[in-house]
Amino acid sequence: LIFAKHPALKSIALMSIIGIFSVVIVNFILLPAIFKWLVSYKKGPRNRPVTLLDFIMSISSLVVFVVGALFMTLLSFLFRIFPANRDKKKYVFHYIFSKLTWFLIYMNFFSRKTIINPMGEDYSEASIIIANHQSHIDLMLMMLLNPKVVVLTNKNNYNHPFYGFALKYADFLPSDGGYENVLELYRPIMEKGYSLVIYPEGHRNDSGKIKRFHKGAFYLAEKLGIPIQPILIHGQNQLLKKSEFFLKRGSITTKFLPKIYLDKNEYGEDLRSKTKGIQKYFKQQYADLRKEHETPEYFADYVRKNYLYKGPVLEWYTFVKLKLENNFTIFNEIIPRECVITDLGCGYGYLDYMLNLVSEDRIISAVDYDDQKIMVAANCAIKTDKVKFIAADISEYEIENSDVIILKDVLHYLPGIKQKAVLLNCYNKLNNNGILIIRDGDAEAEKEHKKTRITEWLSTGIGFNKTSNKLEFLSESQIRDFAKSVNLKFEVVEQANITSNKIFLLKK
Repeated sequence: LIFAKHPALKSIALMSIIGIFSVVIVNFILLPAIFKWLVSYKKGPRNRPVTLLDFIMSISSLVVFVVGALFMTLLSFLFRIFPANRDKKKYVFHYIFSKLTWFLIYMNFFSRKTIINPMGEDYSEASIIIANHQSHIDLMLMMLLNPKVVVLTNKNNYNHPFYGFALKYADFLPSDGGYENVLELYRPIMEKGYSLVIYPEGHRNDSGKIKRFHKGAFYLAEKLGIPIQPILIHGQNQLLKKSEFFLKRGSITTKFLPKIYLDKNEYGEDLRSKTKGIQKYFKQQYADLRKEHETPEYFADYVRKNYLYKGPVLEWYTFVKLKLENNFTIFNEIIPRECVITDLGCGYGYLDYMLNLVSEDRIISAVDYDDQKIMVAANCAIKTDKVKFIAADISEYEIENSDVIILKDVLHYLPGIKQKAVLLNCYNKLNNNGILIIRDGDAEAEKEHKKTRITEWLSTGIGFNKTSNKLEFLSESQIRDFAKSVNLKFEVVEQANITSNKIFLLKK
């Protein structure tokens, strides 16, 4: 038709070709590109994909940052020519800078911010502030604490055409001239009561782990005779990763540690041993802070977000499941932080990811009969080599020797003979001092068990959970008898309020 001589036929053909070509472009180029951008960045998959709220907050923060940088740059020029006491002008400039960084941090009101300062440090005396460095947010967190702070920064920031003038007027110091040069530049600023922020790791890293400390900060503190003020920052690398553009929701904790006076030689006699000693102390304190804050509640958003863009039913099921399971807190409390785990009947892998996120020392094999669920679970950005997903029938699967074996809401899908065979197989593969965790409906709790049967009938009836067998629920007494027959310690650790589900703990 496009080659027809009749104008009407030619117009119809042209509109059809444009329409079809537009559909092809949108479906095969534009939509895949947008999806790839939502779930990945230049370093690989995002551990949490971009959502609309993240996008809005990121753009808003970027606008505020750009406007703030322009404002502070203009202000630095005005303050240079404004006739007033230089020290007072500098303090006012620092005060405005501090409040602007405070606003940038706290405008992301979806993220929780916590400052732990048991000693009540107020920067009343100049000190060398050291902190871990994992994000651009680190800089703002240090500046919002007090106006009388300057930062040691790299030459790219110091000479930046956009905000470099503001940094120079604020007496930020360049790191490329060597610490002898920094010593001479900082000394007059120190005498005016300003503390210097140094990130002893040197560069940002998004691993969440403390890297090797350089000795420059400790050299300056020793030469100037001022204390070291260690500050731990947790969570900032997950809000804004290195090489990432988008802000995420989460929580940030800033914790002050007691000041360190190098002349007391608590961490060594010479500068090298003091650096290593303080690094070891800092790492231990940071590990303790991570252990305290990186709970199932903390990681719930990570698990939930990894099932976004995989269909609305699965998204809502994930949200509801985590709520009903209280983010698997009870399982995390029962299971050791360092162990080998086999999860039989893992489903979409929510529990396995949660256990691994809380402790990287848990090595997990997750097995499920439904190969579609295994495929979905294995394609999450938070997956590491410590977690493997296997599609197999648990009644035929060869279990590896494990410290913990989990049978969560799965035994009732098997006929009675296979239930006993699976339990015996679990017992044989359980290491000494190992734990067999069974969560299932108790057939003896007749009133509550009716509700359990209804929920299971619905989930299998609509095909959400696959089974080719009639549902057969065990009772508490049957599990107790099995534990007794193989000499396992038996305990009921949790019972649901509405359904008959119970968690049974069998220890070897």
